[in-house]
Amino acid sequence: MGSNMAENHPIAFRFALQAKERGATLIHVDPRFTRTSALCDIYAPLRPGSDIAFLVLNKMPKSLHTKAKRSLQEIWMAETKKDAVKALEAPVQARGRLFVETYQVKYKRATDCLIKDRDALLAFYDFPAEYWKHLRTTNPIESTFATVRHRTIRSKGCLSNKTALAMVFKLVEGAQKSWRRIDGHNQLPKLIQGVKFADAIEVIGNSAVPQAQAAA
Repeated sequence: MGSNMAENHPIAFRFALQAKERGATLIHVDPRFTRTSALCDIYAPLRPGSDIAFLVLNKMPKSLHTKAKRSLQEIWMAETKKDAVKALEAPVQARGRLFVETYQVKYKRATDCLIKDRDALLAFYDFPAEYWKHLRTTNPIESTFATVRHRTIRSKGCLSNKTALAMVFKLVEGAQKSWRRIDGHNQLPKLIQGVKFADAIEVIGNSAVPQAQAAA
């Protein structure tokens, strides 16, 4: 899942192909279609940013997926980080029980997966609200540089260092014509300067104040 093993680890991938020859079914889960996807029996496209939910649900029976998705959404779409942690580890009125307590006994692997990656999952709360949409649903590195990667892989070993850099520059220059400026780009200078945000609100001193008030 989430890797191009056929190209990045071809020696190890031989064992997967040998298993396929003996009757195993290879399934590749990745946002992008790669050589690995082509060599596997099933390619399951995954939207960037949804891998946490996929990994959690993959460790639970299908009959519980609908209910578990609603619980995950309460965590993922909470208004504040405190509410998100509450939906994860504290009682929620809609269910009366917490996510971890509900599933940990029977599906410990699923809850452990969620708890282990909790900090990464909730990291977007430390950014301005304009960025939440991007951080929740996209992979900026993969999406931005996919064009470069696709072409440099096919020309690997055929270019000198200087020629490769020139080609990458021209590819990025051409690709940027279809890029869309991220929401809240005016907030970038603050992030670069190290300004802290809590639940999308700029932190000034020891307290968080709304952005409009901070600007005044």
